Amino acid sequence: MPEDGVLARYDRMIMRSMRRLRCHGLFRKPVDLVIDFHDVCRYDKNPNMKFMRHSKYKNCTHLFNTLATVHYVTEGSRACLGALLRTAESPMAEMVAALLDMCHKNGIRVGTLLLDREFYSAEIMDLTDVRDTTWLMPAVKNKAVKKAIAEFERGQRGAVSVHSISSDSISAEFTLIIRPAINENDAGRRPPAPPGARASPPTTCLPPTSPRGWSQPTRTAILSW
Repeated sequence: MPEDGVLARYDRMIMRSMRRLRCHGLFRKPVDLVIDFHDVCRYDKNPNMKFMRHSKYKNCTHLFNTLATVHYVTEGSRACLGALLRTAESPMAEMVAALLDMCHKNGIRVGTLLLDREFYSAEIMDLTDVRDTTWLMPAVKNKAVKKAIAEFERGQRGAVSVHSISSDSISAEFTLIIRPAINENDAGRRPPAPPGARASPPTTCLPPTSPRGWSQPTRTAILSW
């Protein structure tokens, strides 16, 4: 099936889902959203390579379409609210902007936007800042974040602190949370926390519940340390 046919099916499915969600009044207040990329296996004899991506052999094919999607999420359930085909030339920030525009046109207000670490960039953070969007994502352990970890280990930085990222002429500021690793094996290899270090809040796939005395940051990157 051609790519436009695939998207047409997704659009029909999405509209049905949105009608059901509206019947339950779920869009009367801001909702939590997830933006992610998904691979769709393709078996075309004469594929349109503009939308194809070569990857590791899986399910009898090495050709895939990549869909950028936005989902409504709550504990125990999720529903797709928008989907776009991604090409090799599609800038990630433009895809995120298009999906957020899609939600806005359908009258959906964003509570918290949840992103994977592949979105950890100054461009994405600047985009969400301009739109005044609250977001939450894992931090990438780059050179600057490793320096922040070293400062935390020496007791020079708290578990919750202000951090920044830059790329070319774009820069963004956000709240960095350094939290204990969930994996117990990792915990055995981790040095003990410095004396007097502030405890970081618990986290789940949804925004963390704020402990008493700690204000929920609006733009947050979390690092398992």
